[in-house]
Amino acid sequence: MRTVTLEEAQRYLEQLAEWVDQGEEVELIRPGKPSLTIVAKLPTQQKKRCLGRYKGQEPYYMSEDFNEPLPDAFWLGEDV
Repeated sequence: MRTVTLEEAQRYLEQLAEWVDQGEEVELIRPGKPSLTIVAKLPTQQKKRCLGRYKGQEPYYMSEDFNEPLPDAFWLGEDV
């Protein structure tokens, strides 16, 4: 992990971005405030949606007691 001050980060932003791109974590120190850690955000893969993908399979359902009130033990954090 590299540690840089806020002033250094402003001057060398391109270098800082390059370090993060290479997988390094950069700790940004600010006077009198908590430090920040800069890390690369990994791309997320989204699955393609497919119309009719589950056609012919068991439909979703709700239980008969779905709208019934929950027991008091649930709200009090007790074992139900």
